[in-house]
Amino acid sequence: MARAGITTPEELARQDVIMIGHSQGAMIAMALAATTDLPYRVGAIVSAGGPIGRMPVPRGVAILALRHVQDPIPLFGGLAGEVDPSITVFERSLRAPQAGVLYYAHAANTYATTARHAAEYARHVPNSPVGRIIERVRDYFPQPEPLGATEPGRVFLYELYQDVLDQASTERSRPWHRHR
Repeated sequence: MARAGITTPEELARQDVIMIGHSQGAMIAMALAATTDLPYRVGAIVSAGGPIGRMPVPRGVAILALRHVQDPIPLFGGLAGEVDPSITVFERSLRAPQAGVLYYAHAANTYATTARHAAEYARHVPNSPVGRIIERVRDYFPQPEPLGATEPGRVFLYELYQDVLDQASTERSRPWHRHR
């Protein structure tokens, strides 16, 4: 937001943010949205294959969970059974490829196709739960312009990772840890 010129606390407080996460990224989005000291409001979360079904749902946040029947990862978080009623689930059954079935079912590009299916569904059934949340999420994206017109925009991609250290390097990185 600072790169976009949104810098003052007042400007930040007026911003609604949509968070889109695939797999663990959806869990991170849910955890961030539940944080009470964010300088901006989280308006919506789109989870693509995230195991978020049993995570606390932040008040006032619209949540769309995209799920594939063949993807086991969302099931780890409880998206197979009872979920918080404020999570809208859009589920799709895939035609599996000949090889790499589990990878295909959980792949981000497969979920991108499912997001397009959800948007198409919402276009035809706008008053459904999926239609209402897609309409809410759609406001966060640049609107289509007439052919030939351009709308300036910037996209920032961030990658979060965690190093896994062996036992010896872990103990060296904790100066407060006492050795016997």
